[in-house]
Order: sequence, then structure tokens, then C-alpha cells
Amino acid sequence: MPATSCGDNGGMRLFLVRHGQTAANTRLELDTADPGFPLTALGWEQAAALPAEFRGTELDLIVTSNLIRTKETAQPLAESRGMLPLVDEAAREIRAGELEMNSDEESIRIYHETVEAWSRGNLDPQIPGAENGHEVIERFTSVIERGRDAVGASGSLAIFAHGAIIRTWSRLRAENTDFERFHIVKNTGIIELDDSRGAWRIETWMGERA
Repeated sequence: MPATSCGDNGGMRLFLVRHGQTAANTRLELDTADPGFPLTALGWEQAAALPAEFRGTELDLIVTSNLIRTKETAQPLAESRGMLPLVDEAAREIRAGELEMNSDEESIRIYHETVEAWSRGNLDPQIPGAENGHEVIERFTSVIERGRDAVGASGSLAIFAHGAIIRTWSRLRAENTDFERFHIVKNTGIIELDDSRGAWRIETWMGERA
């Protein structure tokens, strides 16, 4: 369960939640374009478990990307709280560009090696036909800053987004990055961060204390 007491120190609590399983996930396809695949039956089961995962955790705002899978994943939690999620297109997945919907080994390698370089601080590489790291980090940071404006500096924000962008942004922006441990975000995995110490810190990574 992601609840901790860190936000009581005056910082914002940020929960980054990956969407549930889709058919493209099962086929290892680079599905990043709009509107994307919906959840599978297992994906809906994963989403249905999230209200229990967040039990006892205060949330001031839920944000989703504009893709179907994040909206569906957020639905059970939002309904359990009587909340209406805010859709922010800038929370979308890192675009695959010319590699879109590919599942071959070479395409997967190019995509993941590029985003890995970004998470280690080299934001210049660009996925063919898509964004570079500067653009990706800037747009996802803008989602968080808009959320902060809405909930306040001591508020609690959950963003339902996508595996590559959650992993990349968290590892780049957190001051306690651990590349050995923080390299996978499973479907409906939750990454909790807190900035009460003046910089972003990962508090839990899929339930494991950082």
C-alpha cells in the first residue's frame, strides 16, 4: 500500500500509476499513439484492485493521459472516491514515431536504449520520427506542475500514465535514483514520490520502500 507520512512535512505527494494490461502489452507492441488499446479482462481486474491499494491514502486530484487505457485504469479508483479525473494529453506515453506498433527486437532495442539514455541524463537522443528527451521531460513535468497548481504545494496527486514515461521521469528527476532497482514499472505499478525535502525523492517503487 503506497500510504506514507512524508507529505505531512509540507511537500507534495505524487503517485505515478501505470495503466493496466492491454492486448498490445501481451504482444510487446510499441503502442503509443492515440487512442491506443483498451484494457484486457486482466487489465480491468488490475484496475479494480487499485481502490484497495490506495485505502487510507488521501488524494486531492486524479489525472490521466488522453489514452483509453489510462482513463479505464483510473475509473475504479475515481468512482470509489467520487472524483472526476482530469485528462491531460501531456501525460501520454513516449511516442514511438516510426517504430509505432512494431514488436521486433531491433525496434524494441532502439526505443528502450533511447529512453534509458534520457533517464541517465542524456536528453539529446531522439526516437525516429518522435520526440527527444528534452521535449518528453518538459511535457511530463508540465503535467505535474499543473497538478501542483490545482492541489497546492502540500497536496496529493495521482497521475495515471505509462510505463516508459513514468520510469524515465522518476529516475531522472528523483535525487535517490537506483538504476538497479528502479527499472521496471509493471501494469498498475505505483511509484510514490515526495518533495518535502526540497527535491523529488522516490518513497516507494511498486510497494517497495526506496
